[in-house]
Amino acid sequence: MTAVLPAITNLSARVIRILGCNPGPMTLQGTNSYLIGTGKCRILLDTSDEGKTDYMDALSNLLKKLDVRLEAILLTHWHHDHVGCIGAIDKDKSLHSHNGCTFHKMPRKDADETKEKHYPVQIKPVIDGQKFYTEGATIRAVFTPGHTTDHTAFVLEEENALFSGDCVLGEGTTVLETLSDYMRSLYLMKGLKADILYPGHGPHNLDAGSVIGQYIAHREKREKQVLECLQQNGEMTIEEIVRSVYKGLPEHLILAASQNVHQHLEKLMEEGRVEEVGEKYRVKQNYKL
Repeated sequence: MTAVLPAITNLSARVIRILGCNPGPMTLQGTNSYLIGTGKCRILLDTSDEGKTDYMDALSNLLKKLDVRLEAILLTHWHHDHVGCIGAIDKDKSLHSHNGCTFHKMPRKDADETKEKHYPVQIKPVIDGQKFYTEGATIRAVFTPGHTTDHTAFVLEEENALFSGDCVLGEGTTVLETLSDYMRSLYLMKGLKADILYPGHGPHNLDAGSVIGQYIAHREKREKQVLECLQQNGEMTIEEIVRSVYKGLPEHLILAASQNVHQHLEKLMEEGRVEEVGEKYRVKQNYKL
């Protein structure tokens, strides 16, 4: 974590960032929650962990100061640090518009879909390409799985800005569920040609294309290293690959690196470039780098 971010920041005429008051190794300075729009009723994108009263106080005070209420909450994905405060927001009716406040998220597509049934509020399903309107802002959903199966980015059309959630962060790299889906999502986001990046964690960036390009280059470089390692050494276990590719990596980081390498191997096997032999992996015969 390098940049120091204020608790509340006016990022543009229609976007205010509220930090989730939950800093940590995985959340960096804290989850970025965004108040979007210019009118008396606005949209909130993402929240914070459950029980974060400092975040709820900051959100409530900001809304009162602006004389603004919430008409909708958009959620990028199911992780607790993004959805944790939806119950508290639902209970505090003073935060809602006169027509109420609705909650929206893309459904999960796997076994963890049962988590959706345990939310303390009714979640309306988001559809890829769906648009949400509030005064001063048009927000379009873009399905971007990979970090999670339900991950959704949002485009603020008036600014040509991308709310990238945890698909692309303001600092460092992100964890994944499925690398093949994730790479497709990165290329999809790059193709949007957004000018501004509003990430799920870390500082915003006025050159979204450059940041997304760096993410793509990082993953492609690591993939090449894994392939070259197998090409040179033949059959290898995941740990052997890790110790070869991540030379000098501290022991306490081996597990995390192993999970990353496993993601790359899964993608390479899907593409028919690598095969599994017992507990080892090797480049498929006749495949050339």
